[in-house]
Amino acid sequence: MDIMEELGKWLKVSKIYQEKIPDLGHTILTSIEQEINTLTTISEKIFSKCTPLGYKLRDKYNKNWFRTHNFDDKRYPENLEDENSLQQQNKKIFKFIVPDKKPIGYITFFDNDIDVQDVKWIKDSKLNKYKKFNVSIDDDEIYLSQFYTFILDTNFLEDFILDIADDKVPCKTIIYSKTNFNIFAPYDGGVDLFLNNQMDLLEAKREFSDWISKRDDGL
Repeated sequence: MDIMEELGKWLKVSKIYQEKIPDLGHTILTSIEQEINTLTTISEKIFSKCTPLGYKLRDKYNKNWFRTHNFDDKRYPENLEDENSLQQQNKKIFKFIVPDKKPIGYITFFDNDIDVQDVKWIKDSKLNKYKKFNVSIDDDEIYLSQFYTFILDTNFLEDFILDIADDKVPCKTIIYSKTNFNIFAPYDGGVDLFLNNQMDLLEAKREFSDWISKRDDGL
């Protein structure tokens, strides 16, 4: 996984995300400008050769990928019990894959106008415009898409999981860990997971074996 490994090396030497400077012994408080610049730099390293969408990452990093499903017999939750079940399942997966308290989020809208008035985790995430790009869906239509970066407040993790699973927001989202360089890419039906370390990948597959896709192609 060349791009993710390169990014990992860069993050290890970067002082932007170190909580302490050993010489001074105090916490770095990054400004909004520093945060945006850092997100942009990280984004360039991850997505210089790959569009920030789960299925594009799956094509490039297939050997580091597997998928879990929210339900065996349906795609969407039908009642409160279903909602609680998928939230607990995906919270467990998320915390294993992305242990960060403030992981980096990437969100893509297939529309120039973003209406997120009722989506609190998006409103409170302070989206930073990164770039626009064309996306081909099923090799048919091409969409002009706007790509944003943000820091996910994990206090909104349950809302984030349910809104994506229930297809309530018109966007595609992936979450990237600054700690282990893994990626959590939810969709309306489950989650695409990308693990940087092969041993961690095998452990995750064992841990979440009950939820892994049973299809031959893993989808």
